[in-house]
Amino acid sequence: MKTYTMDDVGAAQRMYDMFGNDLLYHKSPMRWFARSCSKCKWEEDKPWCIMRRAKLTVDAIHDYVDSLPESKTKDKWDRYALSCGNTYRLKNIIRELKMICILNHQ
Repeated sequence: MKTYTMDDVGAAQRMYDMFGNDLLYHKSPMRWFARSCSKCKWEEDKPWCIMRRAKLTVDAIHDYVDSLPESKTKDKWDRYALSCGNTYRLKNIIRELKMICILNHQ
């Protein structure tokens, strides 16, 4: 099982691992593109779609926390997961994801 850091970079890496095959970020024109399931082609992604994927990533973090045995580590992860749900944090995760996508698709 892959491990992730308890910060925005770790959450972005988790998001990339979950959705990276279907997401592409172009520096020019600075837009997200998503692979359309129905058409199997790249289409410009709507801003709410990338945010929805970020929220699904936070859900996956909560699932991870639920799978941990009771411990101080689980408590730390639980506090971290709860902090990821606000809009500011989600935008930071998406910003970090941009960098990961740019580095992986050069």
